[in-house]
Amino acid sequence: MRGRRAFKILNLIFTAMAVVSCLLILSTNSANHVFLFASTYLTIISLIDAKLSKIPNIITFPFCILAILYNTIFSGWEGLGLALAGTASGLGLLLPIFLLGGMGAGDVKALAALGALMGPKDILQIFLYMGIVGGVIGLMYFVVSGRMTFLLSYISQRFKEYYFFKDIQPFKAGKGESGIRFPYAIAIAFGFSIYVLRGGII
Repeated sequence: MRGRRAFKILNLIFTAMAVVSCLLILSTNSANHVFLFASTYLTIISLIDAKLSKIPNIITFPFCILAILYNTIFSGWEGLGLALAGTASGLGLLLPIFLLGGMGAGDVKALAALGALMGPKDILQIFLYMGIVGGVIGLMYFVVSGRMTFLLSYISQRFKEYYFFKDIQPFKAGKGESGIRFPYAIAIAFGFSIYVLRGGII
């Protein structure tokens, strides 16, 4: 009970920080339509994901279509190619993690939709930042929930199974195995904000 309460508090804190970071980008880059649209989109899905623990298709699909249209209208065929490549990149970067059970389909589609707006190069940089931020946040969730020992034991057991059977199947997270699921939209939001403020990692 205590761990669950701490989990909810941490969830609220990180969601608020993610939203504030997006609003900061929005307020300081209001003349940049791409950053304006991306910040608004990430603010919305962060709040929804924190509340519902999912990112609905009714948000991601229309945004993806609008992003493709935006790039096509303002940059022609080159913009269309950029948008489609960005969408494919967003899908491709998170799809392996999804197939291993590491995140939901909504998270994958959310990054793909953002990729349609930002393009493949930018979405790669955002992905790298969100991976770092997501890893740190995930560990913190395990710590405050009192399940850090479970996590270490779980990882150790999976590596042992892989070592003996040479199969990635043991790494696929079973439903409810960890009991931990934080809204990954906030990691995407943080990744975007850090990229805009700091620039690329590579």
